Amino acid sequence: MLPIYFFTVFFCVCAGVLFSGIENGILLRGFADGESFFQNKTFNLTCAVVAILLAIIKIFFPVKANVADGTMYLIGDLFPVLNCTMLFGIFSYRYLAAIGKADSFPSFVAQINEYSVIIGYISCAIGVLHLFFAQAILF
Repeated sequence: MLPIYFFTVFFCVCAGVLFSGIENGILLRGFADGESFFQNKTFNLTCAVVAILLAIIKIFFPVKANVADGTMYLIGDLFPVLNCTMLFGIFSYRYLAAIGKADSFPSFVAQINEYSVIIGYISCAIGVLHLFFAQAILF
């Protein structure tokens, strides 16, 4: 499950850069039509599906799992799972806002979307820390 581990780190860092950079206008300098691309409903739906799939896979297949012994260490992957769940909430809220059905989401997800810049910085930090210290919590 090492490819899933690296893909989770990559996804968390990329989503963190996306959320922290797009709101501050940093990412939009290089793209002529960048804002509409990052607010595209297909892009947001794809990222939401990837985020929830990564969260589910990381719950059932942690980084250090020895199924033969029955030892499953979930605590080391707890932060990436929570992060992917928050990213799923933001991406799915933005998808529903793009198609005009954002009212069907609970109000706390709309409040999470308001803090997307802070969540972006947290997502970058979780991705980098998980890359370098994947099993640090396990000791």
